[in-house]
Amino acid sequence: MILQKQYLARNQYNGGYAALISVMFFLSISLLLTFGFSALALQEKETTRLVLRAKQSYFLAESGIEDATYRIMNGKAIDASESLTLNNSTVTTSITDNFGEKDIVATGDINQSIRIVSTTLETSAGALFNHAAQIGYLGLTFKNDSSVIGSVFSNGNVYRDSGGLNNIVTGDVFVAKGIGTLPDQENTLGFSETSTIDPPREFFVHEVDGLQDAAQQFIPTVTAEPLRLDFYVKKVGNVPNLNIRIVPDDGSGAPLHNNTIASGQLKEDAISDSNFSWVSMTFNSTDILTAGIPYWIIINSTGFNGSKYWIFGGDDDTSYADGTYYTTQDWNQVSAVWIPPASGIADIAFKLYLAEVDTYIDSIQIGTVAEPTDAHALHIGNSIIHGDAYCNINDGGNTFGGDSCPCADPPTCSVSNDFDDVLPIDAPLSDPQIQQFKDNADLGGTCDFSSCPQFTGSFTVNSSNTFIMDGSDVAASTGPVNIVGDMLIKNSSILTLGGDIHVSGKLDIEGSCTIKLDPSYGSATGIIVVDGKITVKNNCIVDGVPSDPDSYTMLLSTDPDTNDAITIEGNGTDVGIVYASKGSAFIKNNPIIRTLYGNGVRLEGGAVLQYESGLASLNFSGGPTSGFAVKTWREVE
Repeated sequence: MILQKQYLARNQYNGGYAALISVMFFLSISLLLTFGFSALALQEKETTRLVLRAKQSYFLAESGIEDATYRIMNGKAIDASESLTLNNSTVTTSITDNFGEKDIVATGDINQSIRIVSTTLETSAGALFNHAAQIGYLGLTFKNDSSVIGSVFSNGNVYRDSGGLNNIVTGDVFVAKGIGTLPDQENTLGFSETSTIDPPREFFVHEVDGLQDAAQQFIPTVTAEPLRLDFYVKKVGNVPNLNIRIVPDDGSGAPLHNNTIASGQLKEDAISDSNFSWVSMTFNSTDILTAGIPYWIIINSTGFNGSKYWIFGGDDDTSYADGTYYTTQDWNQVSAVWIPPASGIADIAFKLYLAEVDTYIDSIQIGTVAEPTDAHALHIGNSIIHGDAYCNINDGGNTFGGDSCPCADPPTCSVSNDFDDVLPIDAPLSDPQIQQFKDNADLGGTCDFSSCPQFTGSFTVNSSNTFIMDGSDVAASTGPVNIVGDMLIKNSSILTLGGDIHVSGKLDIEGSCTIKLDPSYGSATGIIVVDGKITVKNNCIVDGVPSDPDSYTMLLSTDPDTNDAITIEGNGTDVGIVYASKGSAFIKNNPIIRTLYGNGVRLEGGAVLQYESGLASLNFSGGPTSGFAVKTWREVE
C-alpha cells in the first residue's frame, strides 16, 4: 500500500514536469513564431522604407533633370553644376557639352538611397512660334475691328489707333519692359549695324584652358535695368551657347564672384561662322544698375575646345574709356585671377541697352467673359481686361473682370498684380539662320532671263529677270532656287514648291492664286525668303502640303521698311506664316494669318490672326536649329 502511494506520488510528480515541459515547448514555439513574424514585419517595413526612399530619390533626380532641361531649352542661365533643394533634400545636376549636344546627369540622394537619371539634349531643326503674334520694338497697332485669336508677346506697345473697343485678343497679352532707343554704354569701333568687316583686334573665348571666361567693365549713366546686350562676334565650329551675366565690381577693380544682377544667353545659332556681325541677346532675369557705379559683363563658357570657340571683336583699351577687358579660368571662383589679353590691355565691342522707355497696353479688349485672359504691361489704360491685370501704373478708363492693378491693398487681390518683370525676348529666327535659308536656296542655282531649269510648267522670265505666272499658269519647282529678280504670281495661277526659294527682288502674289508644297516636304515647313517687299492680296492662298493640316509655308522678308515690308490684304487671302525680320507687317481687309513676327505689326479692317498649335515648333528642310530637343532620357542607377 505504501509502495502504491509512493508510485502514485512519483507519477503525479513526473506528470507535473511533463506538463511544464509541454507549456515551455509551446511557449518557445510561440515566441519563435512571434519573433519570426516580427522580424519579417520589420524587414518588410524596412524594405518598404527603402523602396519609398528609392522612389523619392528617383523623383528628386527627375526634378533636377526637368529643371536643367527647362533652363537650357528656354535659354535661361545655368551653370555646369547646379543644386536644387526639395523637401529638405538636395539633387545635384551636372551639365556637360558634348559636340553640340548637352549631357545632363542628376543625382538624387535621400538617406543614402541614390538614384541617377540622365538625359541628352540635341539641337533641333526649326523655329519656335509660341504666340499668334510676336512683335519687336515697334509694337502692335490695331484699327477697325481686327483681332488676334491666340496670345501676343510684344517688345513694344500694344494699342488701338482708332475705332471702338472691338479689337480683341483672345489670349494673354505680354508687353515687355521698354528698351531705350540708343545704348547707354557702347564701344562700336565705328562699325555700323550691318557691318561685317574684321575688327582691329580679336579675342578668343573657350579656346584655351585657363582663359575660358572673360569680362568687360562698364559704368552706366542712368539708374535702370539692363535689358539688351549686343556683341561684335563670330564663331568657329559647333559651339554651345554662352552664359552672359552682369555682376558688380568687388571694389578692387575686378568682378564680384557669385553675385549676378542680370543673366541670359548668347545663342550660338545667332552667330555667324564666316563673318563678324553685331549679335543681340536679351536678359531673362535682371535687376537695377545704379548710375555712376562700375559693373562687369561676364562671358562664361563651359570648358574649352581648340576647334570650337568664339571670337569677339575689339580694340585697344583707349577705345572705351570706362572699362577694360580681362580673362580668367573660372569667374565664379573666390580665387579667380583676372589678366589682360596677352596682346595687351583692350576693350571688346559691345552695346548695352537699358530699360529707359515706359511701355503700355491701351484701348483694346483682352479675353472674353466666357474665357477670360490676362494683361501684362507697365501701363494699362482704357482697356477691357476680362482676366487679371498686371501693371505698375493704371492709366484709367479700364474695366477689369478679374483682379485690377496695381495691387495697392494685397488682401483684396488673389494674386500680386504688380507688373511681373516681363523682359524682352529675341525674334524666333536670327540673322544667321535667315542667311542660311538664303544659302540653302541658292545651292539650287539661279533662275533668270537666260535660264531657269528649276521650274516646270507654264511661266515666263522677262528681260528684267522677273519670274511671272499669269492667267491660270500651273508650274512647279523641282528643288531649291534663287530667283535673281522679282517674282510675280497672279490671276488664278498655281505654284507647287519642290524646294525653298530665295527671291533677290520683291514678291507679289495676287488674284486668286495658290502656292502650296509638294508632298515630298513631309512635315517640314516650306519657305520663300525675299530680299525686298512682299505683297499678297485678293483671295490668294499660301498653303503647306494640302493633305497635312500642320504643314505651312513661310513668307519671309528682310526689307527694313517700318511701314509695309510685308502687306497681306483682301477677303479670302490666307497665309500660314508671315515674317518681317527687319521691318513691319501690314495686315488689312479680312485676311487670315496663322502666326506672324514683325519688328512692328499693324492690323486693320477685320484682319484676323488665328493661331494653330502646330506652329509651336516648326521644322525646316535643311534649315537652321531652333534650340534643343530631348534625344535620350533614362535612369542610370
